[in-house]
Amino acid sequence: MSYQEAILMIIATEGQATATRAFDIELWKESPNDPDRDSDSLLATFTDDLVETTETTRR
Repeated sequence: MSYQEAILMIIATEGQATATRAFDIELWKESPNDPDRDSDSLLATFTDDLVETTETTRR
């Protein structure tokens, strides 16, 4: 999971950070151990893991 070494900006766009209904995610800096990884793939993996962990749905 190379996103764990990347720098991501996560912004709650609807609701509070602990109970958000929507958020934006930006990749600020790629992982130093996987700098050639496709950014769309990295963000998709992170988003999938976040949705699964928080037991929510993706719109």
